[in-house]
Amino acid sequence: STIYGLYQARYGISVIRIRERLSAVTAAGEATRLLGVRPGSPLLEIRRVAFTYDDVPVEWRVSLVDTRRHDYLNDLQ
Repeated sequence: STIYGLYQARYGISVIRIRERLSAVTAAGEATRLLGVRPGSPLLEIRRVAFTYDDVPVEWRVSLVDTRRHDYLNDLQ
C-alpha cells in the first residue's frame, strides 16, 4: 500500500533508511500556481532521500507544503 512496498514487490528494492531535511522557504515560480499561494508565502520544504543496503540511494523527493491548510507528520518505521 506504499511506494516502498511497490519497490520491494516489483523491483526487489528494500528501503531500509530515510533521511529528511525540513526547511522554511518562500513560495516562488510554479509552486505559487500549483499550491494557489502568493509569491513570498511561507512554505515548508521537505527533501527526502531513501536508501537501500550499502547506503545506495533509491529515491530523491522534494515536497513543498502550504502549512496554512496542512501539517506534516513523520512516523517512519
